[in-house]
Amino acid sequence: MVAARLRARPARAGDVPACVELLAHEGARGAWLDVARLQSLLAQRRLLWYVFEEAAGSRVVVRGCGISGFVPAARATQALREGAGDWVEALLGAGRGGAAPALLDRAGQAHWRAAAALAGVALNFAIDTAPGTPADAVAALAQTVFVQAHSGYGLALMLAEVRPWEGKAPAYRASLRAMGCAETAPCSRSGTQLLWLDAQRIAEAPYHVLQPLFVRDAPRLGLTPAQQDVLELAVLGADDRSIALALGVSPHTLHKRWRAIHARADAVLGHAPPPAGALPRRGAEKRAPLIEYVRLHPQEIRPWPPRRR
Repeated sequence: MVAARLRARPARAGDVPACVELLAHEGARGAWLDVARLQSLLAQRRLLWYVFEEAAGSRVVVRGCGISGFVPAARATQALREGAGDWVEALLGAGRGGAAPALLDRAGQAHWRAAAALAGVALNFAIDTAPGTPADAVAALAQTVFVQAHSGYGLALMLAEVRPWEGKAPAYRASLRAMGCAETAPCSRSGTQLLWLDAQRIAEAPYHVLQPLFVRDAPRLGLTPAQQDVLELAVLGADDRSIALALGVSPHTLHKRWRAIHARADAVLGHAPPPAGALPRRGAEKRAPLIEYVRLHPQEIRPWPPRRR
């Protein structure tokens, strides 16, 4: 028997139907059931979406997902001030009928991140609770990936919305309160409630588990978005075959990207030559220090305005 293992990766369009099924089981409604709409937002890079899957041999099953997005901090502050009801539905639904989407794309994230005025929004998540599912292990993986995937953005705010019609609402609200989140009063119309952390609260709690989300450091490497995508997957532990498949590129193209990444890293960070007589480092051995650097400095793989030449 092949032992099953859990892994996380960025979502692809084909994952959306399975994720929507999990979300619907939790009681999600409205825009969360619109597969085409969600796939469009994902393709536009307006959603930060991870899937958590269980793999045993050739059998792979999606066991959970986590979905976030970003808005200008001023928009988030306005929602908190006004006690906006069903706010996430509005963020997902904006853009219909010709209106501009509310969630920021990669360029918008870069702009507001550089301005130190970016807010993150934990939009939704789901964990499969069917019999035989390692739900506790999936939840632990989801928590680890959430911190890893959102670190380095230098957020001004991080918000979440609790929706009373979803089955996870009571436990989710309790968890957010336990993390020290402030909260709005429940909306009188929809019953939804916003809970949040901001940079000031985090500054008062330097050992908070979400502290890395609020660290504001500019990147040093100046990588392109395509190069950042490669490193993001590598940090998650993906091998070259998985990276090429996820990005839809050939092994040759991926090799060229790795060469460009190493050239840039060597130029900026410096490169110690191997000891005399040592064989040159290749592949995983050569990448290990770079991947560890990026793991410790996640701002390198977050959106940032392109460097001027």
